[in-house]
Amino acid sequence: PDIRWRIADSLAALFETNPKLARDFAEGWAKNYPDDTLARHTLLALSGKKDQDMKDFTTKLFDDFSKTYDLKMKELDNQSVTEIQKILEGQTYAKALDLGCGTGAFGLAYKPQIKHLTGVDLSKNMIDLAKKTNTYDKLVHQDSVSFLQKTHTRFDLITMVDVLGYFPDIKDIFPLISTHLKREGHFAFSVETTDASDVILAPHGRYLYRISYLESELQKAHLRIIRKQESNLRKEGFGYAHGVIILAELDN
Repeated sequence: PDIRWRIADSLAALFETNPKLARDFAEGWAKNYPDDTLARHTLLALSGKKDQDMKDFTTKLFDDFSKTYDLKMKELDNQSVTEIQKILEGQTYAKALDLGCGTGAFGLAYKPQIKHLTGVDLSKNMIDLAKKTNTYDKLVHQDSVSFLQKTHTRFDLITMVDVLGYFPDIKDIFPLISTHLKREGHFAFSVETTDASDVILAPHGRYLYRISYLESELQKAHLRIIRKQESNLRKEGFGYAHGVIILAELDN
């Protein structure tokens, strides 16, 4: 990855000890490079503002880090796939959809319990790596919302492992999940959480959600929580990123 990602990471780290200096540097970066998606996103994240156009940033992020992504997640002690495995323990599914499948970590972990697995990701490089796992029956290079808007298929299981952190809001995605989930099917996801607001763009560049807000939006989408587990999802800065694992089903 190019030097700009190191700048963004360094500014996020600096923000913990000197927020003003980090913001001032980001403002200068964005001013001098107005067409730079990463500079814009970094400034918004350090300013506590939402970045409503996440698609370009997220695509570049995962395209650039695809080759080192699995190693980085190991270094960060990422627990999301393991924790979702735990809440799905003992379950089997005929047809499953892994939204934001990345390099295929969930497919590798859970495919023995799934008859047909579809993976969707907006990063072409990630899709190419997921193919090499030989665990997905179908892989689609597309963003999650567009895929759900176009497909007519219903699934027994839909997963979003560390994906919602790249959504400015969940108001659109949860109703689409509900539409494409079979009766008695499951929706499992992990996301970092906050008590500061319903949803915030944190200095590290990912969105955090208040648990009560997640619960409210799931309810509006006619999805009922059947299991919820708070957890430290990964290392972040000098500590751990706190989050939640949720398993939901259609509210009959």
